[in-house]
This record gives sequence, structure tokens and C-alpha cells, in this order.
Amino acid sequence: MIGRNPCSDNNGGCNQLCFAFNQTNWRCGCSRGYELKSADGLNCVGMNSFLLFSTPSSIKSVSLKPGYPPALNAVGGFRKCFAVDILHNSSLIFFADEQRRVIGVVNKDMTIRRNIITSGLQKPRGLAVDWVAGNLFWTDLGKNVIEVSEQTFVRKISLL
Repeated sequence: MIGRNPCSDNNGGCNQLCFAFNQTNWRCGCSRGYELKSADGLNCVGMNSFLLFSTPSSIKSVSLKPGYPPALNAVGGFRKCFAVDILHNSSLIFFADEQRRVIGVVNKDMTIRRNIITSGLQKPRGLAVDWVAGNLFWTDLGKNVIEVSEQTFVRKISLL
């Protein structure tokens, strides 16, 4: 496009994506997992109505609103992912990979992916995030225990 790009000035007022059609017309858009607020047409909000689930090799989602795309791109590269949970009001998705013996976290837009619990696991299966206190709970089938870690993920405690 030769001339002025309306998206080059403050991203066209859009808080995520700006699509320029010509020098005077543009439209805002949102990344996967977000939808445009209809009131202003500029700001995106996270989709709240979706089902998050895991298969042994990936984490996927399905929108609960008919006709809407999935809330996130499939996250792959797992060997035995049996547990997944999302931290309420954030974009962090926690997962347990039994074969790699790790518990990790991935950002909804996949800009961050890291293992947070990497030792002492045998067969992590169940997983739950306490969204009030930020604690992470999981079951370990190999040790027959329920364990918890604080938000720092440095210290873990066996509950049962």
C-alpha cells in the first residue's frame, strides 16, 4: 500500500490487530481466543465460553458458542497429557505430561511454555488450579498421593 496506513498510527486504535483496507478504512480484529467487544469495535476480550480438554498428545478447545472458532490453537508435543486446567481470569494453561514426568504451563497464545514441576513425579494424572489462592494441586498415580505447590512452584507438599 502506497501512502498513509491507518494502522500505523496507534495501531488504528485497536488493542490487538488492525487490518488496513486502504488509506482511510480499517477494521480491528482479535487473536484466537479473544473476541471483539461489539460496543466499541476496538477492544478484545477473552472468550469465556469454551471447553478445554486434553488428548494424550495435545491440548485443544471447543467454543460453546455455535459458529465460533476454537478458543485457542491446538497445543501439541505431549506424550501422555492426561490432565489440564486453566487459571481463571488469566491466559495460563497448566498441564501434566505423564511420560515426561513434568507439570508445565503454556500461555493461551503460546508465547510462553515451560515446565514448572520437573522432579519427584512418577505418573501425574489429575490437575486442578486453585484460582483464589493460586495453588496447584495434582494427583500422582505412581506414588498414590495428592500434592500441592504454591504459586512459586518451588515447594511442594504431599497431602495424602
